[in-house]
Amino acid sequence: MPVLKKNIWLVFYALVLTGSILLAYISYVRWYDIKESLQKQQQYQVELVKNSVSSVLENQSILLRVIGSQITKDVFLNHPDAIRSLFDEQLRLNPELAGIGVSRPDGTPFIVSKNLRQLPRLNLSTAKETSESFKRALVSQDVVIGRTYYHPNLKEWIIPIRKSLRTQEGELYGLVAVGVYLEGTSFWSSATHINPHHQLSVVRDSDLYFQFYSSGWNNSQQSYNKPLTQNSFDTFVQRSTEKYQISEFELRNGSTQISLEYNVRGDSVFSDIRFNPDLGLWFVSEMKNSAVWDVFYHTFWIYCLIFGSTLVIIFFLFKLIYQADKKRHQALVYQAHHDKLTALPNRNYILYKEAERFEKPDNPFSIIFIDMDRFKNINDSYGHKFGDKVLIEITRRLKVSCNSNDLIARLSGDEFLILTSETNPTELTSKAKKIIQTLCEPYDINKQHFILGASAGIAQYPAHGDNLEAVLSSADLAMFDAKTLKSSVSFFDPIMMNDHIDRLKIEQELHRGLSESEFYMVYQPKIDGDGKVYGVEALVRWKNQQLGFVPPDRFISVAESCGLIPALGEFIIKTTLTDIASLQKEIDFEFNVAINISVQQFFHANFVDLLEQEIAGRNIPYDKITLEITESLFIEDIDALLLILQRIRSLGMEISLDDFGTGFSSLGMLRRLPIDELKIDKSFVDNILTEEPARQMVQSIIAISQNYQMSVIAEGVEEIEQAQLLKDFGCYHFQGYHFARPLPLDELREFIIHNRAQASPVAD
Repeated sequence: MPVLKKNIWLVFYALVLTGSILLAYISYVRWYDIKESLQKQQQYQVELVKNSVSSVLENQSILLRVIGSQITKDVFLNHPDAIRSLFDEQLRLNPELAGIGVSRPDGTPFIVSKNLRQLPRLNLSTAKETSESFKRALVSQDVVIGRTYYHPNLKEWIIPIRKSLRTQEGELYGLVAVGVYLEGTSFWSSATHINPHHQLSVVRDSDLYFQFYSSGWNNSQQSYNKPLTQNSFDTFVQRSTEKYQISEFELRNGSTQISLEYNVRGDSVFSDIRFNPDLGLWFVSEMKNSAVWDVFYHTFWIYCLIFGSTLVIIFFLFKLIYQADKKRHQALVYQAHHDKLTALPNRNYILYKEAERFEKPDNPFSIIFIDMDRFKNINDSYGHKFGDKVLIEITRRLKVSCNSNDLIARLSGDEFLILTSETNPTELTSKAKKIIQTLCEPYDINKQHFILGASAGIAQYPAHGDNLEAVLSSADLAMFDAKTLKSSVSFFDPIMMNDHIDRLKIEQELHRGLSESEFYMVYQPKIDGDGKVYGVEALVRWKNQQLGFVPPDRFISVAESCGLIPALGEFIIKTTLTDIASLQKEIDFEFNVAINISVQQFFHANFVDLLEQEIAGRNIPYDKITLEITESLFIEDIDALLLILQRIRSLGMEISLDDFGTGFSSLGMLRRLPIDELKIDKSFVDNILTEEPARQMVQSIIAISQNYQMSVIAEGVEEIEQAQLLKDFGCYHFQGYHFARPLPLDELREFIIHNRAQASPVAD
């Protein structure tokens, strides 16, 4: 019995502890609910004040414009009594107005409403509180809202709104102003306070003075005469932009709802802030955390009473509590091992729950590593919520494509893993291709229609690794190899590791190569049907100290994957434009220059603006510049692409579609996009003399260009017979080693000079 009693007391003490924890949890939830409720009230209140204040100030601004337009009419301009009558009538109709007056350009009031006529008058240009906005209003065509200041004659705080007056000839007549009572109107009343811990204020963005400060924490008069410190405001901007991941420009556009917590003279405060960009006013609602505690204490003691009463019977509920705790624990374990969005197992699940698989080399299995192509564009274009819906649809398609024995997991972002017991290479390839095909079918999300790609890499255990990280790394390398071909499947091969190491070396040297000027440009002439040079294509080359000469097909893709394309592209554009401008001036001959633009560079922010800046001052006509793009652009956002291409065309530059017929373009896209030129890919030209399909393809491309009124050029022409056949088909522009290899600038100069002197038609 003593042992039993002891155990019961131990259980009881455990229950007391558990109950105490539960009480703390419930109290915290209640405290949080109270705070959330007060925050919502505060959000509503600041929005209400913002709308009310903005409405009143905007209405008074409109009234001021009307008054100003009437004053400057001939019937009023030289009749002060008529103006006074106008003022008195408006004062009668608008009780919120403290007064109306007209001041001369030097700030001296000379016509005022009747309530001000017997009072001493302030010179607005010299008074400290009014001089800044008075002078600004004199030179502005618009209404100017001045600082809130105390009018000693009216003995009221007022908000001045001013506008310059000009005659029909544009001569400055003076300045008309209205004063709006700060207090006494509905939106400034103390009823706007939620509780004694609540404070409302309106801060001017231009000078950080308070436009309004509700009574409460501070002396109001001191508040109006002393602006916020610039350091305090800068801290607010920094915290807001960091919290909401926006720029200061976006912060000031008025669309962001800002909520922050900070300390004010030792008190913890949570605030809600709005900005009206039209009025240049910050609307700030602040509440001390002590308001939460005031409400919370009333309920906390009730909780304590309930806890004490129920402690007597809580022993009988122990089993239920235990079961609930166990269920909660299982839920937490599930969350730790599953992706929250898709409910798929995650990396932790594979690492801990599937660990036994990696302890049995005699039980091989395979991993299919899938990465979605172009998914980042979805998030960038439509937002992450839209991207989440796409990920859910991808998950659904994966489940349909796999059997019940396969384990599907989401590793991160748009990367998925399928762990399968299938080890036959043929069956695995077939399975992976089926999955890729399913994932590449069109998506319809929220009435948006688009296509994604997917690439898959396959690795096997234990052949390609003896632990999870090793097999995943092998599958990742295979997937990377598949991405180079787009929407394909690749098996891991040890040579991929060598390629990976080679790419890492290239990536390392790329950084140094850009900083040490190892890149240089060469230019391949373009020849017309008469054998004359009419343009060149700019091509980048790289000779590295460690790697020697690195072909573009090796380093361009690495530069794209490691984010160096913008810097490399900037070098190509600057160098090319400088070289060609210099050469054209030297030989007095304007010719076309084609510059290759990558996908990343094309969609880089402000690409066209930066290109315009580089062209400016180099005296190269826009119509002598061609931007060469590839068909891979067509798998991006077509609407965004169309806007950029149209702007390029509007500047006068031409657009050439490189490697036409090898990628993703369609006649429908060609019809929509402003393409000036099609380039016949070298792979077709190589076989034009020996293979009928190649000839048919070339003829089709030429026919398309003619139908769409585009020019066409064949690249990779290495034999005179190829040039003659292309000319017979209707292609009269050529590029290739038969005419000239890519040349350094000095050799290009000699080539053009010689060509212009001795050019002859291409074939007969």
